[in-house]
Amino acid sequence: MTPLKTVGPDGFANYINSSGTVAGWTDLTRPDPSDRSCDLPPAVPLEGAALWRRGKLIRLPAASGFPDMGATAVNKVGTVVGAAATYCTYGNALLW
Repeated sequence: MTPLKTVGPDGFANYINSSGTVAGWTDLTRPDPSDRSCDLPPAVPLEGAALWRRGKLIRLPAASGFPDMGATAVNKVGTVVGAAATYCTYGNALLW
């Protein structure tokens, strides 16, 4: 078992490909501004889409208008799929 480094306190690994690259998400260190749109206090951290290659964390680029993101799978050539949303709404499918 190998712990994966995260930016904030929590993270989640969703998928590992045949090359050992892991797709998932990591909490970030700043509060999620979209909490305010559903009348929540800004206490929940943003979630960022991430890959881990050879144990090294790689943050994926953010999607405009959707602060929370997660990577759900990565294929053998490195194409990543995932989703982006706000804390209280559904979002869009993403391809990196």
